[in-house]
Amino acid sequence: QKWLETAYTLFAEHGPNGLNVKLLAEKAGLPRTNFYYYFVDKDDLIDQLLYIHSQIVNDFNDILKADLKVFIPDLYIICAQHQEGIKFHRQLFLNRSDPRFNLVYINAIKSGNPIIIPKLIEYYKLNVPYHVVESLWVTVTDTWYSRLDFDQFNVPYLLGLTEEIMKTILDFARSKLFVDSVK
Repeated sequence: QKWLETAYTLFAEHGPNGLNVKLLAEKAGLPRTNFYYYFVDKDDLIDQLLYIHSQIVNDFNDILKADLKVFIPDLYIICAQHQEGIKFHRQLFLNRSDPRFNLVYINAIKSGNPIIIPKLIEYYKLNVPYHVVESLWVTVTDTWYSRLDFDQFNVPYLLGLTEEIMKTILDFARSKLFVDSVK
């Protein structure tokens, strides 16, 4: 468990390239040789971390179901309470060239969409088909993860970042180019 907890934190902070057995052993306070008792190699560890993250995403979605009443501010109050999971998820986004990371990232986003998108539609009073909002939300989410600054990770910052991104996306959604593409 100590290996996994420490590895999850290291991955969240530094991504897959910052996750090496020597550093992991030092941070966990465990003998380096014990690593291979529990894991075949680094890829085996990463596969287990991805499974753990998928479970964390399921738990996060349960919290969303219970506590997301209004898109803003509720979503970002909840996000601010789950910084390490958000950091881990950002590393998946930043390292999407690895198909494993991309799959977990996309599946996590898709699993939260049925909870978040109705609140998004309600909050912004959107009058477009669900699938269109879902496409826009993918753009918002990807942009959010690309611009996220953990030195400012608090509710006001998260709200401001989202509002800035949403303004741009909604301006585009009102454009003739977008409207014509939806028709």
